[in-house]
Amino acid sequence: MAQYDVTLRDYWRIVRKRKLYILFATVMLGLTSFATAYYSKPIPKFRAEGKIQYERAQSAEEAYTFALSGSDDLATQQAVIRSYEVVERIARAIGMLDPLTATEEDRINAINLLRGKIITQAEGLTNIIAISITDEDRYHARNLANTVAEVYKDYNHEVRNARLLNAREFISKQRKRVQTNFDDAQRKLKEFQEETQIISISAATGQVLNDLRRARERQESLRILQDSLEKLLADGDNVNEGDLISFPPEEGGPRFAERLKKLQNLNQTRNQMLVNYTERHPSVENLDTQKRITMGEMQDALKAQRNVLEKRLTLQTTEVDTLAKRFKQLPSLGIELEGLYRGVDIQGTLLENIEEQYQQSLIDQSEEVNEITILQPALLPRSPINPSTPRAIAGVGALLGLIIGVVAAFIAETLDTSIGTIEDVEEYLEVPVVGIIPQMDIESMQEAMETRTGGPVDIEFVERRLRLSTHFEPQSTLAESYRALRTNIQFANLEKGAKVICLTSSSHQEGKSTTSANLAVTLAQAGNRVLLVDGDLRRPTINRIFGLEREPGITDVILGNYTWREVVRTVTDIMVGGLGMDDIMMTAGMDNLNIITCGVLPPNPAEITDSRRMTEFLQEAKEAYDVVIVDAPPVLQATDATVLGTKVDGVLLVYKIGNVSRSALRRAKLQLDNVGVATLGVVINGLRADVSEDFKDLRYYSYYTYGTHSEDESGPALVRFYNRTKRQMEQSWKQTREQAAPYIQMIKERLPSGLTTDGEAASEEELEPDITSKVLNISFWVFITGFLVAGLLWQTGYLLPGRNIAPSPKIEQRNESTEQPTEEATQEPTQPNTEQPAAP
Repeated sequence: MAQYDVTLRDYWRIVRKRKLYILFATVMLGLTSFATAYYSKPIPKFRAEGKIQYERAQSAEEAYTFALSGSDDLATQQAVIRSYEVVERIARAIGMLDPLTATEEDRINAINLLRGKIITQAEGLTNIIAISITDEDRYHARNLANTVAEVYKDYNHEVRNARLLNAREFISKQRKRVQTNFDDAQRKLKEFQEETQIISISAATGQVLNDLRRARERQESLRILQDSLEKLLADGDNVNEGDLISFPPEEGGPRFAERLKKLQNLNQTRNQMLVNYTERHPSVENLDTQKRITMGEMQDALKAQRNVLEKRLTLQTTEVDTLAKRFKQLPSLGIELEGLYRGVDIQGTLLENIEEQYQQSLIDQSEEVNEITILQPALLPRSPINPSTPRAIAGVGALLGLIIGVVAAFIAETLDTSIGTIEDVEEYLEVPVVGIIPQMDIESMQEAMETRTGGPVDIEFVERRLRLSTHFEPQSTLAESYRALRTNIQFANLEKGAKVICLTSSSHQEGKSTTSANLAVTLAQAGNRVLLVDGDLRRPTINRIFGLEREPGITDVILGNYTWREVVRTVTDIMVGGLGMDDIMMTAGMDNLNIITCGVLPPNPAEITDSRRMTEFLQEAKEAYDVVIVDAPPVLQATDATVLGTKVDGVLLVYKIGNVSRSALRRAKLQLDNVGVATLGVVINGLRADVSEDFKDLRYYSYYTYGTHSEDESGPALVRFYNRTKRQMEQSWKQTREQAAPYIQMIKERLPSGLTTDGEAASEEELEPDITSKVLNISFWVFITGFLVAGLLWQTGYLLPGRNIAPSPKIEQRNESTEQPTEEATQEPTQPNTEQPAAP
């Protein structure tokens, strides 16, 4: 027997369907974990560690004394490092104490603070001492550790070599003073050279003389040019044309050169015209006028050039005067420059002598005693000893949120017994969806018809027109959905020879009869000869849809009371029935539709359906008509549909989305597969926004006319997002109510009769939220919220036992091996990094 096993594909389908659960839990818990870890992170502390080596130095004279007294042990040296005198030097070295302004109280506070940060420890049986500093500033920790080592080394060296150190200190001070004087002399010489631009007096004198000669030559050339212009312009406006033409154009300026070229062109043109004309010809006279104008412009250009020359001559005269004055100042500047050079030489000689003495003192330093060697300077710590890892905590929180989201998704999927999307149907049943029928809203259609007619409309009239929307409302979206179903069946099945098609469903009230009627009407409208058979012998509906009498029908044919041709209802019978002639004539194609109703209700419908005459009838009807549509009862409520499925060419399974549990739909498909019924496809009925997201994707916004759209898909993007979110929340609320309805009903049945009334009982078709459903919903969300909060507290460490972690044994050993600090200095213990959870 065919079975459906849960595979990885099913799990992946659930994850994709409930991705919002997973995404919400992952993002919210991840962000909350990150924010909590970020804003509650501890102040980072860094530890820098340096190492020194202590070697007891001895002279020949000290050998006997050393043998009797023994050497200083490492514990003593550790105590010296933390002594008040050494720590005070450290405080001064790092700038914590000002010798001039610091009070005694400031001195004690600084010393106690530093002693609390300095930790020393001997490494095993060696003579190496590790100096570690813990501070909130990594640079300060490194610098302080190195300063402690340097200061202690200097202190030990100073104690052991006081005489040599004093001598070298004196030479060092003299060296710094002479170096300062030498730097000052060089600076003054450099500033003088930069200010006067003089390197040597001889070179400066030659340069000034050359500049003065060139300046006077430029001055003289400007005066000659000025005299030429004055001579040319001396006659005023009566300047000779020949003088203008002979004047050098480069000395008259660009404007003069341009007008000179124009004058030459005018003379050339005039000479050519005089070959054919006299001087009184108008053209020649016009040229003479242009020449006079041009000559005037040339004179104006020369006048402007004269003004320019006067300014240039003034500037050049000023330059000559300046150079002459500078030439006179050169002797005094040379004397000053010579004095600066002599001062630099004197200070340089002194610096060389003091440098020799300083180097000699360094050589003498080889005789000094050095007991401390810095083996390893403190390096800059890269990470704190109590690191805050908001990223790691956020990652763990997101992972926990992912797990919670997946669990919530599977819980929601388990509680959700319906199928919400077209893809769910196709993946779940492994058959194609051949038709999608939107929700038939009788109240909306009644309002639309009342608006259109301007008066009240009977609900039965509206229901009949809605059930046969393909006939009464051919332009509606609902009718187009049935035509799409007809097209899919024609191309996918009828072309392959499937002429007898049975329509059934998994349960009642899924719209199979309405779908059968409208499918038959659309096939008839397409020109096919269609026979619609009401095969539901338990709750027949086809006769009510078309307004026909139920008897005689298919039951009478099977019982042998009539032949099947005698019980066939044609368009005439429909016209005489409840529809009327005007209704029949609204749309063409009804004459191609024949109907066989149910007939008398038999006591044994299963045996009637499984009879030999039923098989013969279907075979004869198949030969007489292009298409035979059989409306069968639900699969799970009767065996009639299963039996009929074996006698027809294929079965269409009608599923009202969101109305029937997936297990019922799956069982119906499995029951058909067990007897070898060919399932042609699934027709999804009742598609609406609060049940399936495909309602939005397929644009089923109006049932009556094309071109109308829902308000959910209009307006700005923010409005569309709000409408979609609101619709999804309403859908989730409705699903929760429907899923909780059986439990609520069970609770009500178990309550005492006095606590419930008939008016409070909810019907099977419509369940209103009551106090019990609210309690269930609140309990569910309180559980989920509590689970999230518990996970968050666990991530931040509030639920971990033993949060107050004591210092490690290593730190305790260090504290015991050093001198006991004061009470004020020990109030800052160093704790290892054990409070933060490890990164995944």
